[in-house]
Amino acid sequence: MSTVAGYPLVQALAEVADFRKSRGKRHTLAAILALGCVAALCGCSSLTAISQWGRHHSAEVMQRLGFTHLPGPSVATLHRVFSHLDAVALEQALTAWWQVWLPGRSALALDGKTVRGSGGADHRALQVLAAFAGQVRVVLAQQAISHGDEIGAALALLEGVDLHGWIVTGDAKLTQKAIVGRVLDQGGDYVLTAKANQPTLCEDIATLFAEPQIVAETITTTRRVDLHGSRIEVRRLQASSALTAEYTGWPGLQQVFRLERCRIDKRSGQRTTTVVFGITSLSPAAADAKRLAGLSRDHWHIENRLHWVRDVAFGEDASRIRTGQAPQIMTILRNVAIGFLGLLAYDSPTEGLRHFAWNPAEAVDLVTKLPIVAPRAKMK
Repeated sequence: MSTVAGYPLVQALAEVADFRKSRGKRHTLAAILALGCVAALCGCSSLTAISQWGRHHSAEVMQRLGFTHLPGPSVATLHRVFSHLDAVALEQALTAWWQVWLPGRSALALDGKTVRGSGGADHRALQVLAAFAGQVRVVLAQQAISHGDEIGAALALLEGVDLHGWIVTGDAKLTQKAIVGRVLDQGGDYVLTAKANQPTLCEDIATLFAEPQIVAETITTTRRVDLHGSRIEVRRLQASSALTAEYTGWPGLQQVFRLERCRIDKRSGQRTTTVVFGITSLSPAAADAKRLAGLSRDHWHIENRLHWVRDVAFGEDASRIRTGQAPQIMTILRNVAIGFLGLLAYDSPTEGLRHFAWNPAEAVDLVTKLPIVAPRAKMK
């Protein structure tokens, strides 16, 4: 077991400026946010549930979170605070907190998600872009997507993150020279797929692998077979260092790859084959075909370890919180809870939420003290 080298989460929350005037203010903003984080870790997914959690627990628990007046905040107070809070400042404070003690650890997946229940008759549903460290299941940073501009959101998100040690992965939409340049400027590497949005690049890569014998000395290959029920999936990746950054115009490019996926239905024998291309700033020595295949596959952890968890375990899409910044603040609280559950190695997020619901003092410790990161004993 090891205590992280940094400072308690509640201290990071205290760095977020409070927009409220002093007159009539009963609870500090840091205490309210700490309550939100603890309640989310205990499975609370609504403002009503967060308020009830605070009013249900003892004065000692609430004082540890920073409350000096009891009872805790009402639903109306939470609604007003979360609706007007500076979500960007909160995201930045959390990113700085994670980065103090979470070193670069392999892949950092970028992907967007729509919070479907947050839309209304007069406004669009909230969309957020997350930078998710799938290995430890931590959202290192998050950015609201304005008017569907996912590329602009990615550039803004990456600007505030130290990427040394991280390998940024993304789908074809994010394969843009501006994003690649930003990743390199921030000290990171990239593994990105290329599709119809980059026709010249795809044509160059396809031409290269059409006659692989010409550049055979630059090519590494890997093949993987997986069985999923009645479906067999065969994945074959070829990587080559023959195309250079100077030739393609893509900053930092050191390798390109061709990934072929073949799905076979065992019952019918039907085969479906898809081919995607990709680029990376990793050299052959740093990432051969096998590692690139793993990084490409692991990118999709963001779907089943983050987006799916927020929807299923926290009921995010079913939530009807719609006012102001409140939908984004709730996504932030869920991200914090998911990060703690990941660092504590809970294979099942639901199991982790139940544990902290039954042991709320441990949830309070995680937020108010230096977290102790160690896998807990798994249920038999």
